[in-house]
Amino acid sequence: MPRYKNADLAQLAHQLTLSPRRQRSSQIAGAERLLEIVEPHRTYPYDFVCYHLTRYRPLKPSGRSILKGRSLIADLVRLIEHLTQSAGFLTSSLSEPFLSLEQLRKRFQVSAKTIARWRQRGLSGWRVLDEHQVRRLVFTEKSVQRFTSRHEQLVERARVFSQMTERERAQIVDQAKDLVTVHRLKLQEVSRRIAEETGRAVETIRYTLRRYDQQHRDSAIFNPSGRPSVPEHYHEIYRAWANGVPASELARRFKLSPARIGRIGREMKTYDLLARQISYVFHPEFDAPDVQRRLLEVVKPADSCVPMERIRPASTEAPDYVRALYETPLLSFEQEQDLFRRYNFCKYHAVTLIRRLDPCKAGVRELREIENLLVLADGYQKRLIQSNLRLVVSIAQRHLSRGAPLFELVSDGNMALMRAVERFDVSRGFRFSTYASWAIMKNYARSIPEERRRYTRYVTGQEEVLSSAPQTGAVPVSSRAEVEGLKAALSEGLKHLDDREREIVVSHFGLEGQVQPSTLDQLGQKFGVTKERIRQIERRALCKLKGVLSPAWADLIHAA
Repeated sequence: MPRYKNADLAQLAHQLTLSPRRQRSSQIAGAERLLEIVEPHRTYPYDFVCYHLTRYRPLKPSGRSILKGRSLIADLVRLIEHLTQSAGFLTSSLSEPFLSLEQLRKRFQVSAKTIARWRQRGLSGWRVLDEHQVRRLVFTEKSVQRFTSRHEQLVERARVFSQMTERERAQIVDQAKDLVTVHRLKLQEVSRRIAEETGRAVETIRYTLRRYDQQHRDSAIFNPSGRPSVPEHYHEIYRAWANGVPASELARRFKLSPARIGRIGREMKTYDLLARQISYVFHPEFDAPDVQRRLLEVVKPADSCVPMERIRPASTEAPDYVRALYETPLLSFEQEQDLFRRYNFCKYHAVTLIRRLDPCKAGVRELREIENLLVLADGYQKRLIQSNLRLVVSIAQRHLSRGAPLFELVSDGNMALMRAVERFDVSRGFRFSTYASWAIMKNYARSIPEERRRYTRYVTGQEEVLSSAPQTGAVPVSSRAEVEGLKAALSEGLKHLDDREREIVVSHFGLEGQVQPSTLDQLGQKFGVTKERIRQIERRALCKLKGVLSPAWADLIHAA
C-alpha cells in the first residue's frame, strides 16, 4: 500500500479498495476531478474530499482533519495509482490513448527524475497490466494535457533544462565556485543567485551543481548537507590562526585579505564546536525566563558564602599531595547545589547556541559567548573536583592491595570522580559525596580485580616478584649488581629445600626462568593433594629460606 501523507486519506483509500470493482471507474474519475480543482496553496476539509470520491455526504460534519492542498495533490496521485492497480485494468481495455513513461519522457525531452517530480505536482498515472501480464505505469492523454495546461511554466523550464549545453553547465559550476570561494554561501543561496543571473530555474541550477559534485567527489563544491566544502589549506590556516599567528602574517603567507583569514578561522572554529561532544544534565530551572540573569549575571552565592573550615590531616607524615588536598575547603550543601546548577547550565546554554550556528555566517560575538560559557563551565568543574579530591584518597586507602600502589588508586579514582561530576543530577536533592562514593567504589570493583589478574598472569621472574613486594624494612634493590646478588642468594637458599618444596616455590613464584607461574590449585592437582596442603608446604619452605638467608634478603623474600 502506498504511503499517504494524510492518515485519514490512507484509511479512506483502504476502504475504497474493499468496495466492488464496478465502482472503480467512478472513484478514479472523482479523484481526477479533484486534481483539476485543488489548488496547492489552499486547504480542504476531509468531508469535501470524501464527497468527491464517494458521492456520499455525511449528515453531520465528521470533524476529520483539514488537508493541505500540496500534500492532497500528491496523495490523490497515489490514490489513482492504488485504485487502478487494485482494479487490474489491462492496456487493451483502456478506452482513451495513453503514453508509457519512456514515451512521455521523449515527448517533453526530460529525464525520468523530472517526470517523478511532476507526479508529486499532480501528474497522475495508472498502474495497468500489459499483454504479458506485467504491471506498467502509463499516463492517459487527458491527465497529461490537464497537467501541462496547469503548469506551463514548469514544463517549459524542464524543456530549457534538457537543452542546456556542456558549456553552460561549466559556466554554472565556475560561477558557483567563485561565489563559494568569496562568500562561503550554501547550495540553496548559490543556486538562487545564479538563477537570477542566468534566468534559469533554481531547481535546475541546484541539480546541475549536485550532479557535478557526484561526478567530482575529490573537488566537490558542497558537502552532502549543502554547506560549502572545506579546502585542504583551510585546515592549515585554522591551525596557525588558533595558535595565535596574526591574521596579517597569514594573509601574506596565503595571499588572502586579513578579513578573509578571520572568516576562515571563524568558520573552522564553528565546525570544531559542532563536532564537539558536550554532555550536560538538564534541570527544569533552565527553561525559566530569568535563568540567565540568576545563574550567569548575579554574583555567585557559592563564592559569597563563608567557606567551611579547613580540616588538617591527622598525621603530619602524610604525603605532600594528601596534605595539599586539605588546604582546599569543603563545600556546603547550598554551595554544591549552586555550583552544579551553574556548571550544567553553562554547558546547556553553550549547546543551544552551537546548534544555532551557521559555519558560513558565524560572528565573533557568537563564538566568544560560547567560548566564555565553556571556560566558565570548566572553572566550575575544576572547583567541584578539587573540593572532593580528599574523598578519593579516603576511599583509595580502603582499597590498598598487592600490586596497586596508593597513588595509582588515587589517579584511577580521580578519573571516576570527574565522570561523576559530569553525570550528577542535582535535582534529586542528594549530596554529591554520596553519589561520588558509589561511583568511585564501583570503579574500583572493576579495576582492582583486573589489576590482580594481570599481575598474576604476567609476573614471570624474580625481578617482578621483588619489585612488587612492599619496600618497608627491606633492602632496596636499585642496581643490577644487587639484583644479581639476590638471585645468587635465592639459588643458594633453594638448595636447602627438599625436592617437593623447591618445585612448589619455583613453580608458584615463576623462578629460574619459568614462563608461567602455577597456581596453588594447579600444584595441588600435580602432587595429588589439596591447595591448602600446597600452601602449608610453601609456608614451611619460605620459613626455611628465611633461616638460611641474611635477615635483609629473608625479609624481602618472605614478604614476596
